[in-house]
Amino acid sequence: MRSMVRATVSEAVSVARCVVAYPQGMLEVALRTGTPCGDQNRDHPVVLVHGYGHNASAWMMLKAGLRRNGFTSVHTMNYNPWCDDVPKIAEKLAARVEMVRELTGADKVHIVGHSLGGIVARWYVQE
Repeated sequence: MRSMVRATVSEAVSVARCVVAYPQGMLEVALRTGTPCGDQNRDHPVVLVHGYGHNASAWMMLKAGLRRNGFTSVHTMNYNPWCDDVPKIAEKLAARVEMVRELTGADKVHIVGHSLGGIVARWYVQE
């Protein structure tokens, strides 16, 4: 019974975080990057692409966790699936990746997509 209450409270806290963070995620934030740490695996920029019904706030916890674990350049992008189709969103992703590459001087970028963001990332890579 206690574990069920704990799980329910934990879920309620997570939902509350999402509700509070969602409006902030609608804004496109300026790209910023940290100082490279010298670890090639962690210095490659990461671009996070959210799923269908969300925005960049979906990545709030993962973004913070990646930075805590030494990733120096973690970025997000927003899109509106009601206004743009997958090829158009993939074009926006291509522009974001190029912007991140120019900012960081990196030759490669890690892309992480969730739900529709994964489809967009795959379209970008294949097309």
